[in-house]
Amino acid sequence: MSQYVKIDVKLTSEASIKEALDAIGKPYETFEVAEPLVDYTGRRRSETRAHIIVRRKHLSGASNDMGFEKMPDGSWRAHVSDYDMPPRSNVWPRFKQEYAASVNTRAAKRKGYHVQRTDVDGKIKLKVTGYR
Repeated sequence: MSQYVKIDVKLTSEASIKEALDAIGKPYETFEVAEPLVDYTGRRRSETRAHIIVRRKHLSGASNDMGFEKMPDGSWRAHVSDYDMPPRSNVWPRFKQEYAASVNTRAAKRKGYHVQRTDVDGKIKLKVTGYR
């Protein structure tokens, strides 16, 4: 059975989670109350719940749902199947890359900077320049 991996990454921005999922082309559902994730067999996993869910049909044929659970301190915990981690899948690394780009772009723009993004050979480069 595919297990969920606890990801030790501090996600703090719901907007950046959604922006990153949009950037990698993964449709998601949002819930006020956390919903159980579904494993690769179609079984609801009541022990693993999330407020933002990418359904397994949008990942790969053998994937579990991928989810993001809002924690009491306001941060977000990612629930990702071990099957959806490298080397089998690049979804999680691509998500992390897009999430970091979103968080940094938003922070720079809040401070009045201009941000220019370029994507080269699978890498995101942000050029931050002086006040607008």
